[in-house]
Amino acid sequence: MRGPSQMITRAVEEQHGGAEAFNYTLRLQLLLEPLSYAVDLRRLAQRATGTRWRWQEAESWLGQGPAGQRVLCVAAGAGEGKSTVAAAICMGMPREGLGAGVGANVGRAGEVVVADRSVIAAHHFVKYNDQRRLEPLRIIKSLACQLATTLPVVREALLQLDAAVVARLADVGQAFQMLLAKPLEAWDKKAERDEQIVLLLDALDEADPPRQRLQQQQRVHPGAQSAELAGSQALRLSAASSLMVGPRPPPDCPIIAGNPALQLVSEWLHKLPRRVRFMLTTRPEAARGQAQADQVEDLLAVLLAAQEPLPLTLLQQVGLGDQALLALLPGWPALFFVEQHRAHTFHKSLADYLLTRCVHGGTIGASSARPTGARLAPGPGLTLDLQRGHFIIGARLTQTRRPALTAYALRHLVPHLVAATQEPEGGDGGGGAASITVAGWAAAAAFRSAASRGAAMAMLDEVLLDMDYMQAAIDAGYGHAIVGALGAMRVHSDVSAEALRYLRARLHEVGPKDRLVESILKHTPRGSLLYGAAVRSSGCRWLNQVVIPAAPAATEGGHSAEWPISEAVFQARNSMLLSIALSPDSKQLAIGTAGNKIFVYDIVAVRQLLVLKPQLATPPPLRRDRKVGAARRHSDSSRDGSEDDGGACSGGGYGDSYGPSRGGDSSPIRRDSEGDEDTVGAAVSGSDWNDPEFGDGQLGEVRGIAFSPDGSRMAAGGGMGIVQVFDVATGQVAMTLQGLGGFAQRGGVNCVRFSPCGIFLAAASDGDYVYIHNASTGRGVILLDDHQRSVDCLAFSSAPLDGAGGPELLATGGEDCVVNIYMVGNWRRVARLEPGRGALHGPDGHDAAVKSVAFNPAVAEEAASSDDGGAIRVWRLTRRPDRADKFLVTVLQRLAGPAHEAVSALAYAPDGRHLACGGDRGTVRLYDARTWLVAAEFREHERRIRELVYSRDGRHLVSGCEDSTAVLFNLEQVMASARSMMAVTAAAAGVSGGGAPRLRVKRRVTSLACQPCGRHVAMTVDVHVVATGADSHAVEVHDVQTGKLIAEPSVPRGMYGRCVVYSGDGKHLVLGCHHKLLLYDVAAGYSSPHDVSAFIGLRYPHDALAAGPSVALLAHCSNRRLVIDDCVQRCRVAELPNVHKELIRAVTISADGTLIATGGDDRTVRIHGLGPRGWRANLAVLSGYSDWLRGVAFSPDGALLAAGGDDDRVCIYRRADRSRGGTSSAGPQPPELLPQPHPEQPLHDWQLVSTVAADPGVCDMAFSREGSFLAVGCHGGRLLVLDATASAPQVMDTLHGHSAKITGVAFSSSGALVSGDVSGSVRVWSLPA
Repeated sequence: MRGPSQMITRAVEEQHGGAEAFNYTLRLQLLLEPLSYAVDLRRLAQRATGTRWRWQEAESWLGQGPAGQRVLCVAAGAGEGKSTVAAAICMGMPREGLGAGVGANVGRAGEVVVADRSVIAAHHFVKYNDQRRLEPLRIIKSLACQLATTLPVVREALLQLDAAVVARLADVGQAFQMLLAKPLEAWDKKAERDEQIVLLLDALDEADPPRQRLQQQQRVHPGAQSAELAGSQALRLSAASSLMVGPRPPPDCPIIAGNPALQLVSEWLHKLPRRVRFMLTTRPEAARGQAQADQVEDLLAVLLAAQEPLPLTLLQQVGLGDQALLALLPGWPALFFVEQHRAHTFHKSLADYLLTRCVHGGTIGASSARPTGARLAPGPGLTLDLQRGHFIIGARLTQTRRPALTAYALRHLVPHLVAATQEPEGGDGGGGAASITVAGWAAAAAFRSAASRGAAMAMLDEVLLDMDYMQAAIDAGYGHAIVGALGAMRVHSDVSAEALRYLRARLHEVGPKDRLVESILKHTPRGSLLYGAAVRSSGCRWLNQVVIPAAPAATEGGHSAEWPISEAVFQARNSMLLSIALSPDSKQLAIGTAGNKIFVYDIVAVRQLLVLKPQLATPPPLRRDRKVGAARRHSDSSRDGSEDDGGACSGGGYGDSYGPSRGGDSSPIRRDSEGDEDTVGAAVSGSDWNDPEFGDGQLGEVRGIAFSPDGSRMAAGGGMGIVQVFDVATGQVAMTLQGLGGFAQRGGVNCVRFSPCGIFLAAASDGDYVYIHNASTGRGVILLDDHQRSVDCLAFSSAPLDGAGGPELLATGGEDCVVNIYMVGNWRRVARLEPGRGALHGPDGHDAAVKSVAFNPAVAEEAASSDDGGAIRVWRLTRRPDRADKFLVTVLQRLAGPAHEAVSALAYAPDGRHLACGGDRGTVRLYDARTWLVAAEFREHERRIRELVYSRDGRHLVSGCEDSTAVLFNLEQVMASARSMMAVTAAAAGVSGGGAPRLRVKRRVTSLACQPCGRHVAMTVDVHVVATGADSHAVEVHDVQTGKLIAEPSVPRGMYGRCVVYSGDGKHLVLGCHHKLLLYDVAAGYSSPHDVSAFIGLRYPHDALAAGPSVALLAHCSNRRLVIDDCVQRCRVAELPNVHKELIRAVTISADGTLIATGGDDRTVRIHGLGPRGWRANLAVLSGYSDWLRGVAFSPDGALLAAGGDDDRVCIYRRADRSRGGTSSAGPQPPELLPQPHPEQPLHDWQLVSTVAADPGVCDMAFSREGSFLAVGCHGGRLLVLDATASAPQVMDTLHGHSAKITGVAFSSSGALVSGDVSGSVRVWSLPA
């Protein structure tokens, strides 16, 4: 044993320098799990054998030390040796080759030493086909591990961290601070004056998103036809989910900060101490795009389709892991090789080469007659199919996803299957226009058939319906990847379309508290395939057979009214939403918040791309800031309200130059006393961003945000009076517009908009100004100061007046109740809409602050504006006959927004057929622009809607609300739901002899009851009616088995039902109204109700009702009073005052009619009994509850009593006769029991036998007719079914289907369970035979 021990000790000393170094190296490896780069360095070193190097530039840069330039960037094209240069630098910058330096120049942990000076302290090699190397967290951990190996101070700081905390790190900023910033700050304090460390990051361009890589390839090879490159599925959305449909789709916009490696450098790494310097290698066009590898057949296709280097075991499972087969790959073992039991692709330039040869009609490989064992080489007849690779990987992962779910399968299985299911564009049946096929490999031909694509689609459906797999993938954080893959499908199956629709709308809700199966049962139609899979997975025995009201199965376009109208929800986490903007291609959504943050989401994948945190560089006060506001542009005529030229620029008409004019007193560029130009706004370039003269600060509230028409820039205006313009591709600030409104003294920027031509950028200010800037240079063009108070909104016309080539318009609205209209270019005010202008304006103008204005895209001269008073004005501009350069404002329609709400947002549909308005209480209303009738109204928010934006195709609407959410609505689904709730009544429209639509947009079931010996279920319903803007209250009776409406019992005007109950014999229905009791005869069709309250002397409102064995016994609660009446004889039986100390909320009567139980706000359940001398109160008091009681119920035999409320539990008691010695004391201890027995009543006790958790609180409960089940409805929409026959009843089934608070639970005579909720949905559940 001594020999091996010495050998191990010697190996540890040789490789690590000693046991101590080996110990901390092992601890760092376990703590940080760094990536390994040994394969990259070794292969690059072998490739550089014989190379002669000149390092003068690098050595000169290193010699400058910390005082020199911080970054050295090596820029070159694809395949020109950037990574080889990086490897050579890591190897110590040898003069010749790298092979000799592979071991000699590498220290114990990868540190490279040359001339006794540390050159590279840590390095990272980015690889486009290894997703691990693109994740910022993995990059940070790998760099930290390398630094800890060479820097004792860093190592000491990292080894003190809690491993569990490090393992749970998910936020990039937190990981950066913990693993890099703080340890290096500690090193910086102890470092010598000239000491420095260098971090090397290679191939930043390989982290570009695939879509941008393909676009860059198109730029690199301009001769390629765009149609050929369009075969990439990543560039398109399906017709079912695309937000960009039109005859001339715009080019794809860059993904905001889509390069994670570049974002890590620009956002975080540059914040490290100044002694930390960087070497970067990249293409010159990094962050603009790179080429995407397309296709290679079978093994070659699998390797290029893989998202990570594949293990040989997986290749062997699909029959492609044979070494002889691997040796036939083109360029083996240089371009393809095996290391660490994984198959690697050497360099991204291989993918570029394959795609380039394909695009230009070249071929790769050898003739089909090649000799056995010959390697593939360039030649005729060789093509390849990337879809084949996706199919092979997807099929194998589908077969082996159980029992073990690997991380690769969770992340990439669905994307692989999606790529394998889609038919290539052009209908060639192959791998797309850019395809490379191998002659003699017959598998590709089989895959091209529709049957093979059908097999891939069947596997995709199987995976999407596997609830266990989907839950595991979502828990692992890959839900957004699945949504993104499904969103890119051009052809959908029923399952994939349903899965995409559901996941986009509800993925944000799926988590530990709301599992996937529960969420699907709540939010998908019963007839959907997803719903059926969720039912099978849940194992629940109760099936939802009927939904009331029944929605149409499908409408025009296949939209079921049962689907939610919200298609996706985007959250501004922990911050109030103030503004939203859609990119021109409608694929990205930017959300501005009150917390100085801009959240950017991928619309299709519903995935947060990044969070921009604008940092403000504040310049010192300038003289021009003191001059702002000194020369207002109002003329004398404008002061008295008459039309004027608005201070027009000299030079006149629309066709003049867009630049700032010079000369004349009305020039928008003012001059100070020394004659220097005093521009309205100043642009600060990105180079001045870190100027030490500027202080640190923030943009403040992001009140306005807008994309430029080409999508390359994004402007954001903040509460600090600043506008920042971002470069979309990099996410960096391109320029900052300073001096708006005298900076902070003049208030913030409320709204920003780009002109449709993209030349101008307008900003509305709190300081009653509108600032017009040149969008390219940032220089101020003009200041519009015709408003007297804050300007809250502005809008450009999307279509020019007088057809193509005509002028564009700008409309502004403010708190002075005025709308000003300007001509873009010469900036003359051409029209004005204001209150108090006589017959022309008068009542047509606004009488409250104007909060939104929008132009009709289809009619350039038509627009709409809204105000805080809830008024909407639709107006048209017509040229004045006396002055062609002036316009008259004619109000076409005076509309009202949602009832009792200020209208805070407006938006026209792209085709001009609908006008959407949003209220300050979260309601959205759609008007038909042809008839100006309400087309739909819905409410998914609870607070003020800040902005409404239509998608480019007009099929979707995004609403941004102060409740920190932006919701994407499918307008076809909205209209389908609206049509399903439409009722035609002449009374509601106020038109004699005809009907107009009355839209029921909000139902709320407040109580329900089932007929004891029939098929009827009665419910009280609150309905909001758009036509009147008020709530109506109704009673509906439905058939339990079919859901069909049987009757609508009439309710006298001014009354509304609070609770409803059937008599014990089922012949009468009793409705409790405010101070009234109405009795309906079932046999007479529920007509002509009898008001029995006058005969029994009722003086109090009803809070709860319960019926005994016959209608003669009716118990109802009013405040703290229990009243027992005989409704047939119309007389009072008993009145028990003050049975509770506070409000009574629940009451129930035993089956024999001798006991009544009540529960109330005093947190007690009280039992009252009937004796020979009448009713006595409080025979027993069950206390110990911590919150209000909302439900009580007796079992049919009277042996059990259940009670529950807001303390999140159900307590079940069993009655025991005292003469029999009571019940067993086993089980949980009951709450405090205070019996008050009546001498004439049989003695009995109530003992707690079971306590069941009912989170989040109980609303109602009921026993089944035979006493086998107890149903409990909860606040969160869950329905619990307990086994009442057990000695200690427990939950046997949990029913999911309600998405809101359950307000009523009852069992029908047939054993069906009926439940209703506040969203107006009533569901009927039954057990299969």
